[in-house]
Amino acid sequence: MLAMTTSFCVFIEACYFLLTAAVTLIRMTIFTDVIAYTNNALMAANLVYLGFVLIIFGCFNLIFVGGFFKTAYKFGKPFVCFIIAAFLIAGIGETLFHIPGLEALGAFGFEHLGTQLGALCLGIILYIALTFVSMTKAARDFGTIDI
Repeated sequence: MLAMTTSFCVFIEACYFLLTAAVTLIRMTIFTDVIAYTNNALMAANLVYLGFVLIIFGCFNLIFVGGFFKTAYKFGKPFVCFIIAAFLIAGIGETLFHIPGLEALGAFGFEHLGTQLGALCLGIILYIALTFVSMTKAARDFGTIDI
């Protein structure tokens, strides 16, 4: 059951991520010079954004999936905790590129590609690490609960 639940979560996250990545790459190539995007005060849809998407998914796996398998009944608290964490992560993502010296995080298109790829790699590493920790914790807790 645990493996199915984790696999299902990772599959749904992968589907969403691939769809988001496709739309983001279209935005980065075809719609680079669209005025609505260049004058946007919020985070640009770029590789940094995709890194933050993965970090939020990793937090979901850690907080919600790990929290669900702690009791298997009370899933409201882990969900609320995840919502708070996701809000904070999104707030950090929206704030970072406004800090002097970090403007490259909000670059349009493929400007500052090295910085964008670094942020995406960091998101991938954190997603894998958080998901692994979640699976380990959930497997440990799964043996102690009665579903």
